[in-house]
Amino acid sequence: MLMRPINIVCVLAIMFGFPGSMVFADGNTETKSSVTQSAKGSQKSDASGKTKNPDKEKKHIPAKKPIDVVGVKKGEPIDKGFVFYKGSYLDAPYFVTRRGLDVLINDKVVVFQWTTWPLPRFDTKNDPGIPEGLTEKSTFKDIRDPKNPSNSHWIRKIRYLHANYPEKVAYKKMAEYFRQLPFVKSVKEKSPGMLRLKMKNGKEKLVSVWPARPGSPFSGNFTTEDLIKRLEGMRLRYERHLRKGRCLFLRGIVLNQKQTARKLKLVVKILRSNRSPKEKRSLLQRLDVLPTGVNTGVDKEFEPLLSDFKSSAQLDKRIEALKKTTGIEPLNFDEIPEKSTEERLREQEEIQRRLNESRKARANKAKQ
Repeated sequence: MLMRPINIVCVLAIMFGFPGSMVFADGNTETKSSVTQSAKGSQKSDASGKTKNPDKEKKHIPAKKPIDVVGVKKGEPIDKGFVFYKGSYLDAPYFVTRRGLDVLINDKVVVFQWTTWPLPRFDTKNDPGIPEGLTEKSTFKDIRDPKNPSNSHWIRKIRYLHANYPEKVAYKKMAEYFRQLPFVKSVKEKSPGMLRLKMKNGKEKLVSVWPARPGSPFSGNFTTEDLIKRLEGMRLRYERHLRKGRCLFLRGIVLNQKQTARKLKLVVKILRSNRSPKEKRSLLQRLDVLPTGVNTGVDKEFEPLLSDFKSSAQLDKRIEALKKTTGIEPLNFDEIPEKSTEERLREQEEIQRRLNESRKARANKAKQ
């Protein structure tokens, strides 16, 4: 996080007389006159008679960190539920903690930097216009702020348009905005709020120009109180999962208590087996424990679980206790479905789609 030296701010205010108020790194606001007077009043003379400004001796006033504003909230210990984090099973009891912008279980971050900091604020009164200095060789990265994505030029344009025009008009104006960029060849509306950009370098990009949802950190009026409430809601949700005896494969799928009693013993056998990570992934996907499809970020999260699983003696004891407390028999290998629930649903949807097309074709033929 950048920290702004207060002495530079004061000197600039004195030299150039910035009008109105000034916001310092610590969030305090003072008028130009009060800043100038306080700066002059703080000047003292040393033994040599030279004017000495104590403000210049201060290195900086650090900006507030999220943890200083949002604080820390640690929950009570929970002996129920199971947590698998990356390549390891975490021993109970579980402490779910909110710390700054993060949510942790037993000091393992399960929600990292939930939003940008400081909270985004947008100027919805002044049109940011079209960015300057772009050429046909420019790319989408040139209108994006890598350090603060919410401050990217095109995001500020979206916020301005939705604040000043009806939704459909804002969509059209946003499409026109992209058409004016010299490196964009064409813009097509894929669906309401979604634009497909074709660049002059041959690449394509799908861009959402939806307005920020009410209550979103990017709505522009999201307060610190809103942030604490949202983060606390996440913390409590993890606590509820655990108190109900659910199994959390973080970044994966939550198993309810019955599913946990039915599947967990077999899941651990698969993870401990000599099968390849690819075979393990397939089996766990068929058990609806890991997500299906291709997602590079999620796949990378599960690599340690599939290739270097770390168990514990506590896990075995707790799994054995599940059968006694729930009365549910655990699955065997020969009971693993051939396909995951998601794959079966996709197949059913495809069959239904083809059936509808066939009916439509027959109806059109009958009309002729």
